[in-house]
Amino acid sequence: MKNFTFNLIMAILYIVMGLIMIFAPLPSEVGIVMVLGIMAIVYGIICIVRYVKGYDGDLGIITDLLFGILLLISGIYVIFHIEGCAAVFPFVWGVFMIVDAIIRIPVSIRYRKVLDIPIWIIVISIVVPAVLGILLVITPIPAVISLIIVIGIFVTVIGIVDLIAIIYMHHQVKKLEKNI
Repeated sequence: MKNFTFNLIMAILYIVMGLIMIFAPLPSEVGIVMVLGIMAIVYGIICIVRYVKGYDGDLGIITDLLFGILLLISGIYVIFHIEGCAAVFPFVWGVFMIVDAIIRIPVSIRYRKVLDIPIWIIVISIVVPAVLGILLVITPIPAVISLIIVIGIFVTVIGIVDLIAIIYMHHQVKKLEKNI
């Protein structure tokens, strides 16, 4: 019964969170910016550690160190200046996505030679972030509002599907318990 209650609460929270994102995308952006600030710190630390450790005995790639430091500093700044960062978030994140796509080019070429990765995977991993980054730079507010609404729709649908599944499973368990 505990799992039922917990899962029911989580499904309802998903629905509520998704609806908030759909109907109040700009206020939702502040929370998203906070999460992205934390993610930038974590990813920055990972990049720095990866550079220091090196790749399988390699010296590591200097871009990891530079990108890691940039992400770490940016993430810390975001955490302490959340309101101002939410205003410029779309533009800055767009620039980061473009830079990340550019940085992936030499790394992807290097790994393609070593790991025999299909070229279409490399192209997608570079082009998609670059295009999304360009959209965020060119049309920051409409792009973010659209993105938050789409994410909100997905989160709401996931919550509704979970809620239906949880109620159905709970009903089936109760039916089985009566038959035993």
